[in-house]
Amino acid sequence: MRTAADIVMLGEALREKHGFKGKIPVKIDDGGLGGGVTDRLRQIKRAEPDKYKWMEILPVLFGQTIKHKHYADSTTYMMSVVRDLLSPHDESGKPKEIELILPNDNDLIGQMSTRKYSMNERSKMVVESKKAMKARGLPSPDEADCVLLLCLPVTIKNDSRRE
Repeated sequence: MRTAADIVMLGEALREKHGFKGKIPVKIDDGGLGGGVTDRLRQIKRAEPDKYKWMEILPVLFGQTIKHKHYADSTTYMMSVVRDLLSPHDESGKPKEIELILPNDNDLIGQMSTRKYSMNERSKMVVESKKAMKARGLPSPDEADCVLLLCLPVTIKNDSRRE
């Protein structure tokens, strides 16, 4: 309840401060406790749809199988997005501007760099699961997951029937 209230409060403050009239994507780790946050935000939006039409609720399931040429699941795909944003080179190896600079935080650096990768039976890349990380004695990569959600590209649906 508190997290959902904080999301609404921050969204409204951002819209007011910057005069933003469009939709704001609210990406939520929908597994585990995040499912309750998603449900509460949907409840808030249903109660006052005109007031909260700015809120585009986007539940994300980490580790969910996806249809992609190179990546087996959503977590691996999100890690690839962050890798590409951090890279000083494009896919062809040509120099490009770095699009993301992360804070110099030892916990975040560790979480972003200690996950192992492998190839599955379909020759798709798959990143180590949280369960496997825990078995190796590593903590849950909560801060890294936050970065992955922030960087996940999304498409906002334009519901012209309501606007």
